[in-house]
Amino acid sequence: MNKKSLLKILIIGGGRWGKVHLSELLKLQQNIKITIYSKFNATQIKKKYDVKEVIVFSKIRDILTKKYDLVTIATKNKYHEKFLELFSKKNNHILTEKPFLSGLNYFLNLKKILSKKNKGIFISSPWLYNKNLIEVKNLIKNE
Repeated sequence: MNKKSLLKILIIGGGRWGKVHLSELLKLQQNIKITIYSKFNATQIKKKYDVKEVIVFSKIRDILTKKYDLVTIATKNKYHEKFLELFSKKNNHILTEKPFLSGLNYFLNLKKILSKKNKGIFISSPWLYNKNLIEVKNLIKNE
């Protein structure tokens, strides 16, 4: 890839799922620039992932002035709406962990913002706690 096709990705959240997002993005080995916003785990992330492409910020003002091609939201549930609204207004594609909203009115407001921007939100729904999947895993483990 050339310099013009550099993909700029922001990961919001440095906890368990933020680290999963980071690990998976690093596996792509593409021309990407990853920025992480994490109030609590910034130092830990810097130590664990010793790669040049990853920049870690712990102050929100540091990420608000930048432009990103994709924003992933992997924070505590109570912060999803705040970041969804903030970055949908900034014209970003967004990947968020579930639950992504607390109610219908919030959804309708977000839908209105996104339809003007021609951008989308993808909601990640891990199957870790799916009863059927757990049963299949248990069956396999017990054979």
